[in-house]
Amino acid sequence: MGFFDLLKRRDVCALLTQVDGPMVEKYRHFRDFLCLNRDALNLMAEIEETFYGGSPFSMGAVRGKVQQLLETTCKLADTLNGVSKGKYRELTAACEGIGQEIRASFAVTTSNTSGDLVMPLEAVAPDAVSVAGGKATNLATMGNVLGLRVPKGFVVTACALNRFLHESGLSAPIASILERIDVSDPAALEAASETIREMVRHAELPSSVSAALQEAYAALEERTRPSVRVAMRSSAVGEDSEASFAGQFATELNVDRSKLIEAYKSVVASKYSPRAILYRLRYGLEDEDTPMCVAGIEMIDSRASGVLYTVDPSSPTSGEMKISAILGLGEHLVSGEASPDDFFVDRSSLEILRREIRPKRFRLVGGEAGGLHLETIPETETLAPSISDDIVSALARTGKLLEDHFGGPQDVEWAIDEAGALYLLQARPLGIVQNDDSETELPVDFANHPVLLQGGRVVCPGAAPGTVVLADAKDLASLPEDAILVARTASPDYAALVGRVRGIITDVGSVASHLASVVREFRVPALFDTGDATRILRDGDRITLVSGNAAVYEGIIEGRGLRHASAVRKGAARSPTARERYKMPESSRRGRSIAR
Repeated sequence: MGFFDLLKRRDVCALLTQVDGPMVEKYRHFRDFLCLNRDALNLMAEIEETFYGGSPFSMGAVRGKVQQLLETTCKLADTLNGVSKGKYRELTAACEGIGQEIRASFAVTTSNTSGDLVMPLEAVAPDAVSVAGGKATNLATMGNVLGLRVPKGFVVTACALNRFLHESGLSAPIASILERIDVSDPAALEAASETIREMVRHAELPSSVSAALQEAYAALEERTRPSVRVAMRSSAVGEDSEASFAGQFATELNVDRSKLIEAYKSVVASKYSPRAILYRLRYGLEDEDTPMCVAGIEMIDSRASGVLYTVDPSSPTSGEMKISAILGLGEHLVSGEASPDDFFVDRSSLEILRREIRPKRFRLVGGEAGGLHLETIPETETLAPSISDDIVSALARTGKLLEDHFGGPQDVEWAIDEAGALYLLQARPLGIVQNDDSETELPVDFANHPVLLQGGRVVCPGAAPGTVVLADAKDLASLPEDAILVARTASPDYAALVGRVRGIITDVGSVASHLASVVREFRVPALFDTGDATRILRDGDRITLVSGNAAVYEGIIEGRGLRHASAVRKGAARSPTARERYKMPESSRRGRSIAR
């Protein structure tokens, strides 16, 4: 029995409570000192595990642990003084001073409710990210600074959001719910999320914000056409930066004047969806670091649309751009429900190297009465390219211009209207998964492990051994630790599972989808557009996904130079608010480039 265990023995403690004297009092202080020291060390270990453990966490949980540690440390100083007869009194004052500094670092600054509530895109400057958010600022920069064709529109600012939350009385209840949220419990996370979203959707918008929104729409009508339909798109501060937030927030398309306020609140509420909360926490961001601005953008009657990657994300050292295109609205592509035509362009010469044209059945179009619907594509167009070579070349030239201006590879959304005009809809830094030179090249065949599935689109290279979980076969709230998700489409809803699965395989989906962007950010091995993964792979199968080989092997493969990949939790992202809060320098990402 150790000395500490002896001190805790009930019979010894009981005996000592019945006697008094200087030695007994010193013993009691010493015993409390040892217990408090143990508690402090355990709390420090728990805080370190929170930071280094790789799981998402809320700052409320961190604040709670730190407060416990502060209280325990102050008591520890008191007991040390009890043992030493006050020899270390200055420790108590030092602990209190440190506590004040720590609590100050956790303090949330008061949100600004004054300033412009709505701004036309023409008035948004390149340094307006903290006011207008990333998406609107980048879009305005492309139009105002680079002179490129972008849709006209406006942005409902962070000031408007702050006024909405403050005057509706939502700020404190939302903060309280987020403080207590348990991100490790999917059911509890879903319940908390739905509570917040319902609060936002049913809250009344302040009259000042509502009036500014209506005035901005009327001004947009004057610059475009009467009864113009708009896309209400998220433009959160920090979005389309190091943290892309791809597909995490709602977009309301084909909105008319009567639905403006409802659509605005819908986008704001989407900030608190389970997948958006988890994504934000994986980047170490607080709710206050990503205020939700909302851009109202003129709808383009898209004949074709798609995504331009100025560096092919599936093969970043190939020296190629990749352009993915579909007929109709691009939402069908980025939602992971469509497989696009792909065009590959040499980054140096801008020559079209090859085309991969896929059969087309449906296109997404806007309805005359609002909303969206799928339209059957005429048989004469099903095998024709979605866009012409001239459009491909124009996109490639535009991509080089954007890359030079923003200082790194870009992920660009675009659309072609019925008149053949090219519009840019969005630009953001492209997350590139670099190959690790220390990793042995994976062999094509593995002895005793037959190939179950071959083919598909490599979204993120890596190896993932584990157990098949069919998305349609079971409740995804509870997953095995080695789950490999197999789904029909690359739905952005699956982004909430990125930190809980080893790999993702889909029947349909594009490397240009929002889910693809997220799995690349977090380095989860993924293979999309395999055609029939959900038919070939059975729930509970033990497999090894080697996405770089575009193959799935039977059984669990170990060794032989095979290094298993796992999701990476990001550090605090460099949103403008986070930089100010955490005293961070500007992200070095914009200065990073790929060999051209």
